[in-house]
Amino acid sequence: MGRQRQNGAALRSVLTRGLLVLLSLLLVCVLALALLLGTATGNRWLLEKASPFIPGELSLGEWHGSLLSGITLNGIDYRYQGLTVTLDRVSADMVPRTLFNGWLELESLSLGTLHITLPPGDDTEPQPATLPDSLALPFGIRIDRLTVDAFQLNDTVLVSKLEADSLAAWRRFQIARLQTHTLANASVQATAQGKLTSPFDMQGTASWQLPLPENDTLQAPHATGQLTLAGPLNKLQVHHQLTGPVEMQSQGEWLIKDEQWQIALQHRWAAQALPLALPQPLSLGKGELATSGPLNALRLTGHTGLSSGERNVAIAVDSALIPGGITLHKFTVQDGDQTLASHGQVMFSPLKLGSGSQRRSQHRPAAPALPRPAGHRRSQPGAMGRRSLDPVAQ
Repeated sequence: MGRQRQNGAALRSVLTRGLLVLLSLLLVCVLALALLLGTATGNRWLLEKASPFIPGELSLGEWHGSLLSGITLNGIDYRYQGLTVTLDRVSADMVPRTLFNGWLELESLSLGTLHITLPPGDDTEPQPATLPDSLALPFGIRIDRLTVDAFQLNDTVLVSKLEADSLAAWRRFQIARLQTHTLANASVQATAQGKLTSPFDMQGTASWQLPLPENDTLQAPHATGQLTLAGPLNKLQVHHQLTGPVEMQSQGEWLIKDEQWQIALQHRWAAQALPLALPQPLSLGKGELATSGPLNALRLTGHTGLSSGERNVAIAVDSALIPGGITLHKFTVQDGDQTLASHGQVMFSPLKLGSGSQRRSQHRPAAPALPRPAGHRRSQPGAMGRRSLDPVAQ
């Protein structure tokens, strides 16, 4: 009986000492983790240990704060195989308690100017367009508030003054609200959500507004529209409504076809007055335009018209984009009994008129002229008059 008591006391002593050792180890781990995450020195040490696993060269400027209390970095520079990424400033406030639930949550993330310079392109054949089976992340990332001063790709500022709320990504993604300015100072407001696994079903909407240059002829301060996307990424349904300065509805698909990203869109508009200050009102006739194929070889076919008073001009086009320009397979302008048809090429930069031909049939002396802005000089009949209708005649 006495021996059993001694054995029980010894066991309790061993368990007590083991528990104390375990608690001590846990305390040391917590303190070490606090030092690593809660101090700038610890953060730098973690970065130094992780640097060998990061390809390329990464350099940091000033470092303020820590991952636990909020961090601010200045002068980030990363270079790898001709790729250069610079970021003048980043600030982040993390919510540490969400790490235990598998989420990296940032209460706020603020970026300054992010500048990415891509290496020069090569002449290698483009790879077939494919989608991976999954883009899911190993853990969840949530950003309550995101701001970006500017995002520049090479020499072009693509995004400025970006603000977004409630962004999340893991096996799905969500953008509750995004507002930014893009090229030509267009403002965009968007929302989106979807899956990050095949077939990547998604839904999204975007409203945009583009300021138009001020002049005495165009009586519209801006262009506006709304875009809606829905469906799997390899066959995304696209709907766009242009609401100004003219109204036009576009509907179709953005899809992978023949191992290429292609679009198949149909654009339609009703007859409507054009917002132009002219001596006599000018109206756009009912029409439609089909755009199909890969973006670098897009086919455009359609027809419309212009009218002013009792004058009506019908316009039809069948064309395709080529590198640096457009091929006009057929371009016709018909005004009553007079028809002008042409074909050829137009290069955009620098502007060049390619070889082409025109044929003209008429049963009256001259084509009626549509109204022009006040002060506009009318072209005399002859070659210059034809050039205004046929850009590839020369």
